[in-house]
Amino acid sequence: MNKITVAFFCFVSTVFSIQLVNGQADFSLPENISLKNKEDYAKYENLVIQSAIWLEKTDMDKDPDKRKRIDAFVIKWVAGTPAFTLNLEDPVSVLTDRNPELLALYIASYARNILEDKKGSSNYTATKAALKSITSVYKKGIDVSRNHQLEKMGKFTTEAQWDDYIMSNMKISQT
Repeated sequence: MNKITVAFFCFVSTVFSIQLVNGQADFSLPENISLKNKEDYAKYENLVIQSAIWLEKTDMDKDPDKRKRIDAFVIKWVAGTPAFTLNLEDPVSVLTDRNPELLALYIASYARNILEDKKGSSNYTATKAALKSITSVYKKGIDVSRNHQLEKMGKFTTEAQWDDYIMSNMKISQT
């Protein structure tokens, strides 16, 4: 690649990144969300994905009222969706007991993984995605209480470490 092509690529990447960040700042839920039948849940799948992204990208000390509203929407959606079932295991409560906002993020990220990859996702891959998400937010250190397990997970650098953690602590197989 020549210097002009590289410079152009960097410029486009920067503009795209700025638009992505600004787009997350403008994210909001519609006022009248109705979750009464199967079609309602399908209609809001993209909103669940956007909510998960917003919860992960937005610092925990920002927009607390908006965060609570998004948390409530995601939890209600996941509890009622016919698309999949989420069983929260005890290790998740250990990770989120002192940081309850991370539980809603875990649920949202789990749902996001399932919805973005309907054919290839599994309980295992969704769990891994959710754990990575809450660890990412925890590592920012903004408005979170200390948790030994999350600190340990924050040092994971390989997929094998994530796999070992899930297999030994979550008791979920990769199949």
